[in-house]
Amino acid sequence: MTSIGIMMTVSGVIGSASSTVWGSLADRYGRLRPLLFIIFLRGIAFLLLAWSVWHKSGFIVFAGFYIFSGVLGTGLFPITDAIVSDVTTREKRVEVFGIMRVVMNMSWALGPAVGGLLVQGGYHWLFVATSISLLISGIVAVIRLRETHPPEKRTGADPADNNGTNGGFAPYLKDTIFMQFLAIAVLIFLVKGQLVATISVHSAETVGLGKGEISILYFLNGACVAIFQLAISRLVARRNPLLALAFSGILYSIGYAVVGFAGGFPTMITAMLIITSGELFEAPTTSAYVANLAPARLSGTYMGAFNMVLHLGWTIGPLLGGILTDKFANPTHMWMVISGMALTASFGFLMLYRKRVADH
Repeated sequence: MTSIGIMMTVSGVIGSASSTVWGSLADRYGRLRPLLFIIFLRGIAFLLLAWSVWHKSGFIVFAGFYIFSGVLGTGLFPITDAIVSDVTTREKRVEVFGIMRVVMNMSWALGPAVGGLLVQGGYHWLFVATSISLLISGIVAVIRLRETHPPEKRTGADPADNNGTNGGFAPYLKDTIFMQFLAIAVLIFLVKGQLVATISVHSAETVGLGKGEISILYFLNGACVAIFQLAISRLVARRNPLLALAFSGILYSIGYAVVGFAGGFPTMITAMLIITSGELFEAPTTSAYVANLAPARLSGTYMGAFNMVLHLGWTIGPLLGGILTDKFANPTHMWMVISGMALTASFGFLMLYRKRVADH
């Protein structure tokens, strides 16, 4: 398990860093070419994983293919986010990113169910099936998708470049508003990183929930996203995004505090519903805010930086949770730290909102 944890952490960190590269490539060469490159190459990576399992090639070989696939996988997010930015108006982006999130949650829900059937024939069939799925999606992309950001758009000055972000390595570093936003958002993403592993372990070992009860918690999370995300996205679209994010931070803070005091299944359900409410306000809003903040010709680059911070939060978050769990003898204290991080992020978004209002 230690080796697996190291493999997943290395894959997450390298993959997070690679998001910035893929985002920049999407700005330089258009969206379609890097997207198709990733899809088909990742299909090959999953075939290599299947071969590794089938031939029992050893953990090091498997880990190498896994990390390679992970680096490619994280590259999809800034490119698809940039495509959404290209084809939507500012007013519609929160709603459209909400639709994207619903689709992703449906995929996350169906994936393990399909995997549970495939694994009956051997673990290698999981990777073969994923490779076939990628091949099909690649073919559909070739047939149906059109370039939304032709490379020739890079010529000449972009009137949206008014933040000193015109060229150079990591041009967003000169955008003070964006960098302040990322610094605040990383706190939220570290908090979100507790949702899966840390809450699962806490629910089982401290609260005493069974596997079935824990499954119900995550079913409620996914079901709420499927049912309420679009309505919440439309509501947020009519509000200032930074205020919506500040509100989401408060919900996260309350939800994770309730986790710390939970003594049974009903309280954990309450906590999960509050945390999920925070997600409904936060997840599409952060993506839409970055899309609106980015100069048109640098949307892929900005999305790459944003996804780097997002994936680092998901990668490092469980490690942070584990360290805090070991540090505090009383689990409630650990969850109060997580709750405090969310509240700090909420305050940060509110301060950024006040700064933006003062600047205008």
